[in-house]
Amino acid sequence: MQIFSEDIGMQFGIEKCATIKLQRGKIKHTEGIVLPNAQVIREVKEDGYKYLGVLETDQIKHDQMNKVKTEYLRRVRRVLQSKLNGGNTIGAINTWAVSLVHYTAGIINWRKDELEAMDRKTRKMMTII
Repeated sequence: MQIFSEDIGMQFGIEKCATIKLQRGKIKHTEGIVLPNAQVIREVKEDGYKYLGVLETDQIKHDQMNKVKTEYLRRVRRVLQSKLNGGNTIGAINTWAVSLVHYTAGIINWRKDELEAMDRKTRKMMTII
């Protein structure tokens, strides 16, 4: 992957990369991966890593739901505070905020009433601004 990336002029942010080795559902500690240029891709920290604002580990963390809700509403609020026109506002909310909830659909057990409550709150926020 490194050779191909160099061929097309792409650079990796190695400091943002991490590895994790799972064996039969348990984390196996490693020293990381040493690349040919002597850089090291470190092991994921004990608490996991964040992807799109959601903490990822070897287990599904359903208790992260409140954090996702809070981040979703923060993102909606930030978009609504911008000076975008109506169509661009909806596009930004769908792209930046809704994608966070969409990403967690396979990770967190969302109930229909929770999603409807978030939808109502979003619509209420939109009428205020």
